[in-house]
Amino acid sequence: MLDRLAGSVRCAMQDRHRRYIMVSLLVVGILLLVLGVEAAGRGPALPQEPPSIQAVLVTTDRHEHCYVKQLDTLEFKVGREQKYDLECVVSDTRLPLSYQWSCDSGSLSDITGLGSMITWTAPDTSGDATVTVTVTDIAGQMASETLTISVVYCSPCTFKGCG
Repeated sequence: MLDRLAGSVRCAMQDRHRRYIMVSLLVVGILLLVLGVEAAGRGPALPQEPPSIQAVLVTTDRHEHCYVKQLDTLEFKVGREQKYDLECVVSDTRLPLSYQWSCDSGSLSDITGLGSMITWTAPDTSGDATVTVTVTDIAGQMASETLTISVVYCSPCTFKGCG
């Protein structure tokens, strides 16, 4: 079998057009190999540390009400049955990140693609709710934050003077 291959190559090298094509393909192959090796070395380095969540924000800008009050870094007071935008702010977003949201009360929406911002609707009962976001980088490293959200019984009573 090896003899037959060697014979085919010898025959091809005797024809000027075939020799040109074979040498051209060989040069292109070597060039692609060199470029591939160089490109592999230039790819993004995997992060050494997990993502760093700077804040999780709760806003009402898109929902035309003002029933939200921040009590602490990760504690909020909100009105029943109202919609809120929750946004996870991460310190370094140069590399791709994925976001996973969950809640134990109320409901999540606008979660197509599970991005850094989602909409949470407060439940129709008062009490505490928790919303958790987990951020994962391309190396599989994760960081999580959990919000404690106190849902009040009477929004106009609690948020007096609110628009």
